Amino acid sequence: MDRDQLALALEGAARAEHAFVTEAMIAYSPDAGAAMQAMYPTDADAARAALAAAGWVDSNGDGTVDKDGSELSVELLIDSGSAVETGAAPVLQAQLRAVGVDARISMVDATTLADTMDAGNFDFGLSGYSWADPDILTYRFTEGASPSQYAPATLAEALDAARGIADPADRTQAYLAIQTSIMEDAPVVPLLSEVLLVGARSWVQGLKVVAPDRLILNDVMIVE
Repeated sequence: MDRDQLALALEGAARAEHAFVTEAMIAYSPDAGAAMQAMYPTDADAARAALAAAGWVDSNGDGTVDKDGSELSVELLIDSGSAVETGAAPVLQAQLRAVGVDARISMVDATTLADTMDAGNFDFGLSGYSWADPDILTYRFTEGASPSQYAPATLAEALDAARGIADPADRTQAYLAIQTSIMEDAPVVPLLSEVLLVGARSWVQGLKVVAPDRLILNDVMIVE
């Protein structure tokens, strides 16, 4: 996926993301994004070649690859209430079409999206999370809490160990290893991080924003 193209289409509402722990989160490491880009660079020709190697070729010239008489057509589930997802979906659809994949966009409400993904009854789906601590990954990649249905026991063990590490540098390295492990299997790929703008008066200092609906006021001061 061309993430820069996605971000451009969203006109500042989101930025390209290659890692699961973003710059706004604790234990962020730029090495995670660099590793992801090295593993899976944006390369439409390579995508077409991979499909062809798996037997998916456009035998009739209609623009969609097929195999054994069936065209490669997938459903892309998105949250109809998300401006970022509804804006990104047509771009993703066009990018998939460019390599021969027919992607059908299905816009559903957030509850239906979550229920469908939890049941594993989907091809592709957009899903996100908002939290400052990388421990959020525990609730995305463990059994019974993984929208992608990807929850290997070894990953659960690594996540459980990482959440108990107190040293910031050691914790960063632990989550870098976790992200690399997920990326090797690529059941989920990071695409975008939503840009959240919060305004405050110049005399308000110490305000921290850790999620769209969560402000940390512990250190707030009014400076006149």
